[in-house]
This record gives sequence, structure tokens and C-alpha cells, in this order.
Amino acid sequence: MESFIKADVFFFVTTVSLIIVSAILVAVLIYILRIVRDILHLVKHAREEGDQILKDINNLRTALKEESKTLKSQWKNFLEFISFKKGLGKKSGPKKNNGKQ
Repeated sequence: MESFIKADVFFFVTTVSLIIVSAILVAVLIYILRIVRDILHLVKHAREEGDQILKDINNLRTALKEESKTLKSQWKNFLEFISFKKGLGKKSGPKKNNGKQ
């Protein structure tokens, strides 16, 4: 009879221990799920910000290309103007010899 009492105590202690360990595991899993959810939230925001950065870089590249075309055109006009001004100071064409030798 004493062995049945010992077996009942053993099963009672084992059941209580199992319930406590299960509760601890459930609590740990809840915290892990919260952490994973927060990480997924951060990854989503990082992805969105990364997409925005790529769009900004593409817009910057486009603006720089347009600006370089404008600057190149202005530089070309400036150089043509300078070369035109230099050409005005020079006498062009063959020298005329008004009968002098």
C-alpha cells in the first residue's frame, strides 16, 4: 500500500513539474514571438527606407545628368564666345600690298 502512495506522490510531483516547465516554455515562446514580430517590423521599415534611398539616388542621378548637359552646353557656348572674341582682334585674310614692296 505504501508503494501506491509513493507512486501517487511521484506522479503528482511530476505533473506539477511538467506544468511549471510548460508554463515557463510558453512564456519564453511568447517573448520570442514578440521579438520576432518587432524584428519583422524593423525589417519592413528598413526595406521601405532602402527603396526610398534608391529612388532618391535615381532622382539625383537624373538631375546630375540634366545639369551636366546644361553645364556642358553653357561651357561650349562660353568657349565659342571666347574664341569669337579672340578672332575679332586678329585681321583675317591675306595681307594687301598697296603697291609697296
